[in-house]
Amino acid sequence: MTNEHAPFEPDELDELLSAELDGELEAAARDFGMSLEDVTARLRATPGGDERRAALAAARDQLAHAPELDELVEARVRAKAIRAADDEAAARASDRRERRRHVLQAVSGIAAAAVLVVGVGAALRHEPSSSKATSAPVRGIESGGSARATGTHAATNNGSLGNFSDVRALGLAAVAKSPVEPTANGAAIVRGSSTKSSTQNNATASTTAHPNSSGATTDNPSDRIATPPPAPRDSFSLAQRDAVAKCGVPRNVPVSGTLVLRAAAVLSGRPVVVLVFARNGRKTVLIEAPNCTLKNLQQFG
Repeated sequence: MTNEHAPFEPDELDELLSAELDGELEAAARDFGMSLEDVTARLRATPGGDERRAALAAARDQLAHAPELDELVEARVRAKAIRAADDEAAARASDRRERRRHVLQAVSGIAAAAVLVVGVGAALRHEPSSSKATSAPVRGIESGGSARATGTHAATNNGSLGNFSDVRALGLAAVAKSPVEPTANGAAIVRGSSTKSSTQNNATASTTAHPNSSGATTDNPSDRIATPPPAPRDSFSLAQRDAVAKCGVPRNVPVSGTLVLRAAAVLSGRPVVVLVFARNGRKTVLIEAPNCTLKNLQQFG
C-alpha cells in the first residue's frame, strides 16, 4: 500500500463521508488538495469506512424529521433557553459596567493628578502681593473666625529699627516707633519726641543696642532704643528691602487691625521684617524672616 492510498484519520473519514452523502465529495477533495480519484481510493483503503458510511446515513435519515415533543417538554426547553440567554446578557452587561468603572477610575485619577500638578505650579509661581502702605488691604482673622481686610493708613518705613539680640526688645522698639491707630478722619497720629507712652518707656528701659566700633551704648534712654550699627549693617540689600515691601500676614495667623508700621531690623545678626498692627488700643507685632515666614508674634496694650 502506497502513501497515496494510506487510510484517513477518523475525523477526516467522517468529514469526507458526510460530504459524500451530501453529494459534495469533489469539493471536499479540493479542500484536502487531492483529486476525486485519490480520495475515493483512500476511502476504500480505510478500514471500517463502509460501516461508518452506513452509520452516518442512518443518523441523517433519523434527523430528517424532528422528534415530537409534548407541550411540557417544549415549554421546559424554551424556558431553559431563555434563562441561558438572560444569564449571558446579564454577564455581558456586568462586564461592560466593570470596564466603564475602570475607565472612569483611570480618568478620575488622571484628572486629579493634573489638578494637583496645576495647583503645585500655581503655588510655586505665587508670590505674596506687594502692599502699599497707603492703600493695600491687610487680611486679618477676627476672633470669631471670619477673615476681613482693613485699610492701611500708616506710612511705610523701609528703614531699619536697629540691631537687637532680644525679640521682646525688638517688639517694644517697634511699638514705640509706630503711630497710633488712625483717627475718625483717617489720619494717623504719630508720637512726637516730647510725648512718649508707657510702652515706649518700657521699650527704652529694656532695649540695649549692641556695642560696636563706631556706635556704643549710651546713657541716654532715647539713644538706647535704636542705636544703629555701622552703615553697612544698617542698610538692607535690595532683596531684603523688597521683602519689607511685600511681606504681610501669613495665612491662619490670628491678626486683625490696621497696619501702622512696616520696617526692617537685625535680630541676633539676621535681617528680619517687622509689621505692627493697631486695633482698639492694642498693638500686634509680627516679626518675619526675609522670605515672609513668621518668626515671632507679640501683643501689647
